[in-house]
Amino acid sequence: MRRGFKTWSLAIALLFCALIAGAWWAASSSRALQWLVAEAVQRSNGVLEFEGVSGSLLGRVQVRKLTYAADDVRITLDHVVLEISQRALLQHRLDVVTLDAAAVDVHKAASGKPPQAPDSLALPFEIELSRVRIGQLRFRDQRIDNVAFRYRGGQAGHALQALVGDSEWGRVSGNMTIAGARPFAVLGRIELHRPGKWNAQAEISGGLLAADIAAHASARGARADAKVNIAPFERHWLRELHAHGEQINLAAFHSGLPQSLLGINVTGAGNRDEWPAGKVSITNATPGTITDNRLPLAKLSANYALQDIDRVVLDNIAADFGAGGTLNGTARIAPQASQLDLVAHALNLRALHAPLRKTHLNGMVRAELAGGAQKLQLDLAERGIGIALSASRRGDAVTLAEFRARAGAGSVRGNGKLSLAGPQPFAFNARISRLDPAAFGDYPAASITGQLSASGALVPQWRANVTLTLADSRFRGARLAGAASGDISSQGVRNLQLDLAVGTNTLHASGGYGRVGDSLVFALKAPQLAQLDTSLAGTMTAEGRVSGDAERPQFDIDVVGTALAWRQNYRIDALHLHASGSAAKHAATITAHSRDFDLEASVDGGCNAKSGWSGALASLRNRGAYPMQLRQPMLMAFSRGRYSAGPAQLDVADGRIALSSLLWQHGKLQTSGELKNLPVAPLLAIAGKSVPNTTLRVGGAWSISTSPLVNGQLTLARESGDIVTPGEAAVALGLDRLDVRVNFVKGALDASLDVHARTLSGNAHAAATSWSPAAKLKLDGRFDIASLQVFNPLLGSQALLRGSAAINITGGGTLAAPQFNGSLVVADLGVEAPQYGMRLHHGTLRAELDDKMLTLREFSIQGDEGTLSATGSMARTEGVGAHLAWRAEHLRVFNRSDMRLKFDGGGTVAIAEKKLVLRGSLTADEGRFEFDLPRAPRLASDIVVVGRSRATEQSALRASFQTRLLDVDVMLDVGNRFHIVGAGLDTDLHGKINLKTNARGVLEARGVLSSVNGVYFAFGQRLDIDRGRLIFDGPIDNPALDILAKRKGLAVEAGVAVTGSVLVPHVQLISDPPVPDSEKLAWLTLGHGLQDATGADLALLQTAAAALIGTGNAVPITQRIANRVGLDELSLKGGSEAGSQVAAVGKRLSSKLYLEYQQGIAAASSVLRLSYALTGSLSLRLDAGYTSGFGVYFTRSYD
Repeated sequence: MRRGFKTWSLAIALLFCALIAGAWWAASSSRALQWLVAEAVQRSNGVLEFEGVSGSLLGRVQVRKLTYAADDVRITLDHVVLEISQRALLQHRLDVVTLDAAAVDVHKAASGKPPQAPDSLALPFEIELSRVRIGQLRFRDQRIDNVAFRYRGGQAGHALQALVGDSEWGRVSGNMTIAGARPFAVLGRIELHRPGKWNAQAEISGGLLAADIAAHASARGARADAKVNIAPFERHWLRELHAHGEQINLAAFHSGLPQSLLGINVTGAGNRDEWPAGKVSITNATPGTITDNRLPLAKLSANYALQDIDRVVLDNIAADFGAGGTLNGTARIAPQASQLDLVAHALNLRALHAPLRKTHLNGMVRAELAGGAQKLQLDLAERGIGIALSASRRGDAVTLAEFRARAGAGSVRGNGKLSLAGPQPFAFNARISRLDPAAFGDYPAASITGQLSASGALVPQWRANVTLTLADSRFRGARLAGAASGDISSQGVRNLQLDLAVGTNTLHASGGYGRVGDSLVFALKAPQLAQLDTSLAGTMTAEGRVSGDAERPQFDIDVVGTALAWRQNYRIDALHLHASGSAAKHAATITAHSRDFDLEASVDGGCNAKSGWSGALASLRNRGAYPMQLRQPMLMAFSRGRYSAGPAQLDVADGRIALSSLLWQHGKLQTSGELKNLPVAPLLAIAGKSVPNTTLRVGGAWSISTSPLVNGQLTLARESGDIVTPGEAAVALGLDRLDVRVNFVKGALDASLDVHARTLSGNAHAAATSWSPAAKLKLDGRFDIASLQVFNPLLGSQALLRGSAAINITGGGTLAAPQFNGSLVVADLGVEAPQYGMRLHHGTLRAELDDKMLTLREFSIQGDEGTLSATGSMARTEGVGAHLAWRAEHLRVFNRSDMRLKFDGGGTVAIAEKKLVLRGSLTADEGRFEFDLPRAPRLASDIVVVGRSRATEQSALRASFQTRLLDVDVMLDVGNRFHIVGAGLDTDLHGKINLKTNARGVLEARGVLSSVNGVYFAFGQRLDIDRGRLIFDGPIDNPALDILAKRKGLAVEAGVAVTGSVLVPHVQLISDPPVPDSEKLAWLTLGHGLQDATGADLALLQTAAAALIGTGNAVPITQRIANRVGLDELSLKGGSEAGSQVAAVGKRLSSKLYLEYQQGIAAASSVLRLSYALTGSLSLRLDAGYTSGFGVYFTRSYD
């Protein structure tokens, strides 16, 4: 019995082992795997498809293609390799140790059905993918490479961890968890990072039924934030959208885009049609013209409404171009039917593109797309100018019904047609009538009349026959005539006939180029280049021949020029250029001579389509003012995206530039070299910069590479020489040390400056983490200025600075938004302008600067009399109110014998447009201004003497008070002690004038000053002013005159009416009562009528009649002496006999009371006379002295 039990037990154990072995064998065989795959396909109801399955359940499983297709989602996995944990299967878990797929494609088709929220996301069993790697993950047109993540899922929910991948936008990484039960709580974070380009993060929270997304991005200095609330399974799935972007510079993203500083705001929510709708607005903080590479747009706003994934409606479009006008309208965008309707208002073309004229265009722009038909209409016009276009397309036929541009009496009208079928033939015709390009903008003045026609085809290669004829035309005043015709194609030109004449300049060309056997000959004869452009001068001839095709051209060109000049800045006395050869081997030589240089250079090389151009700068020598010579030929090479040069050594005026290497390749730069004993002056001259009076020589070295981050270093140091400031009061810096060092490490910048001179010394250090506008900046420096005279040239006038200063500065922030802090202490400050008698001295200034404010702790300066002081603060940002107040107390600013001014007053100071803005009001304590007129004749400003350099507008302004750094607007009350002398005028003045600098920095005056107790000297006589006004409306030293002056106390009160200006007065004789001009002159000059005139009187009248009125000689020499000693009169009186003459000095005590002392010349007689005028013809007179008496005098005149 026991033996039987053992036998059965052994049999059962063997059977169990056999079963285990069988199961192991079955699992490890491919049949079990195939059965399992078939079972999965069957139970998925065709959702899963397997192709090319191999391997076993106990090892690696390989699937050539696995497809999941359900509803509108299709996922395809190619070349899948996975390994499953058998232990996990025994625990009722699916644990995939590794899953690799070469590619995964995800495709989602539009179902047209609203998505339904699931009841549960829980899995029936636990699944864990320990390591998943996907070579390429593709979704629509997006692709992510090298994807890797971990996944765990089950009853509780799903977790995606350690997600990474590479996309064209950068490196993707993230984590996410989703709960298995409603409301399916979700929490996740996704990041996108591309070094040196951008960073983006998005955080997801809430639930799958209602999720909150908060995103932030930064790229090339721009920042953006967005908050979104979505309900994916509701009809109105977008509940709320708020997005904001700032500091967006389009040029930072593409070099072809304009500079800008955009701010963008987008709001939205789901509308009744389930698609989102909202508002978008864009502002540009730095609008400008296309000419300045700026975006003209200032503001843009619109309401948007999505109607489908590819349909959008834009309403209330408002584009504001600032001074450039506005565009308003609507747009409908859809694949098969789109429409744009815009209305232009006050469109200013100059504000968009600077060379164009200022316009005020109104009109419309309309574009339509409906099926196979398209239309475009544009009509903009204002008085005197207009642009119109009408074009359409129907099927393959494109028609330009009309193109029209007109300005003034000139116009261009054209039409054309194009077929998009076959070879795409086209034809275009235009008629030009009296077209003046200057009427459209800053272009050469001309009157062009002619016809242009072109016809041809666009495929397989474009070609056109072009004909142009000109008739009855002018260019910049010179006769313009000519004609051109030829066949032009992508391969070149054939049958060209060109004859063009502008004045005496002619251009002829004939032949062809672009094919083997073609030959193009041209000849230019320009004896008067000024007829082509007024900024040019001289004579030029050029002739040559170009033959062959584009790949193997042959050419021989010769250019000769004499007395060439450009804008008077550059002049070449003689120029000769010769170039000849073929594309594979050619050479060019150039010689140029002028007063400052004598240049000879030659280049040789060759090129082909694959490797580009390679050759050498064979020689370079200049024997002029800045001698230089290339020691040996410098190799050079050009090709698409690549340039290289060097090594080379260039001797420059006993200095040397040694270029070791220079390579620019696909946006990456590598270069190194050194400088030794190099003069700075010729480098500035070559660069076209103004050359200061400098003997400075520098040495240094550089080694720079970008890959793409910048690495390397640059050093520059003074070896000898000095810098002298320009101007009449030149100041030498006394430079003995100048050291500049710049280091680049992985894009980071570290720079230092160390300078020491007799007039200034200091050092500075700057560091930035990169060249990006958002890079962090650190700056610190200290400078001690021993003499402020070095800044005299910056004043732009003849004023002189005195004193010393100490400057401390620190900085932070970013390169795009630096923040500065610092202090400035100035001691013994002085400002002198000898030409105005200005002398301010013993000044002190203490100021502090932070990121937002300039605080003036102390400022005071003394004049010869009085003080000027200021305290307060002002914001560094323009347009913010200033709190910097100044006060003048009895300050004498002008102290010249003919120009004196002392005043009280106060005001404010601010900074705007890089100028110091001075505002305030002044009251004069004392003032005296004498105007001297030119005593010798001078040429008018528009007369040029041949052989002499013409004074520029800048030099002509030096005689006026001019400065580039000041913006003055001050009201001056002249008070009660303001006196003016000039052009015969001698008077006190009352009133107010506004002193203001114009756009050129010249100080001007506006206002009216009235005469008080004034006299006017004409024909050697003193006249009392009845009415006197000085009207200022421009130059401060040349006001307009409105003066009525008479010789009082006579029966006929004759005088003058003076108009015009101080420098150019106009005088007219007057009298009361009215008498003939000859009588007026007699009473004015002699004091009595012609009937009482003696022979000497008549001679005096002839002299007076011939006298020049309005010059400095209007005041007699005796009167000028009297003015100097405080008298009103110093003269000789009496008859024509010498014995009866007396010397008289007088002083007017009031308008009616006059005191006079007379001394006989031959006789010992003296009289003190006091006269009082009762009326115009009745006066009292009291004499005391040799002859005493009292009388009443009556005077009456008879015509």
